[in-house]
Amino acid sequence: MQMFFRPYLFVLLLCLLTGPGCSNFHESIRSARSSFPLKYFYYPSYETAGGMYKSDPSLAIELLERMSRKHTENLAYRLTLADMYRDRGMANDAIRLWFDILAMSREKGVLDARNLQVYFIPIVPDQKEGMRTYGRIIDKSMVHGYIGMIYFQNAFFEEASENFSRAAEYAADPQHKAELYYQAGQAVGSKKVEFFISEKDGKPYQKLGGHTILVDPVLYRKKEKAFYLMALALDIPDKEMREELEKKLHDADQEILKYEPKPMARTSEE
Repeated sequence: MQMFFRPYLFVLLLCLLTGPGCSNFHESIRSARSSFPLKYFYYPSYETAGGMYKSDPSLAIELLERMSRKHTENLAYRLTLADMYRDRGMANDAIRLWFDILAMSREKGVLDARNLQVYFIPIVPDQKEGMRTYGRIIDKSMVHGYIGMIYFQNAFFEEASENFSRAAEYAADPQHKAELYYQAGQAVGSKKVEFFISEKDGKPYQKLGGHTILVDPVLYRKKEKAFYLMALALDIPDKEMREELEKKLHDADQEILKYEPKPMARTSEE
């Protein structure tokens, strides 16, 4: 009797998997996974978790989050997770994690990751996926630079300029310091896309949360100009870099002139 029913049990299972009940079956699996600790279903290595990102980003992130919580001092997990957050547009999570990394570097002075094996995900064109040496020392300048870039990519220009300028303050190399001041100036300059001139009174306004408010664009242009001046004060061996800074400085000056009051025409006294 048992041998007689076995083929029918197989057919019944096949129908459940391929028929209308299939979605309910898979939903039950997903529900079970969310109800129980992930470790009872997956036992991946760090490299395996990183390799899952391309096919299942949510699962890879979930795995690395759990691994990071369990191994709080593991820098490699955090670096990979920060890149995943950034790649998925999870800006707040990426920034929070970089501030955690910054806290780790403050406690230890610097984090020497020159020989640290890290799983890289291909978030930039020239980056190859897989395990490789990180090859960098993580210090305040680097972390603030990364945070500034995330803010910039998400159009938080004030926060971006603040972090780029802080990164520049900590940078030791004059060329790198100049590049960071240049990025800070670009972030401030990017705010000009938010301005418009009123046809009614000729004054600059800004749209904010459905309201229109009066703004002072000269303040931003002068801040932008200050960053370029700080960069040009450095000994920059890169000629193209210096020329680009001089051009940006000239553009900032022209923007300031647009909003300065024009001199009143003098009338001759009889």
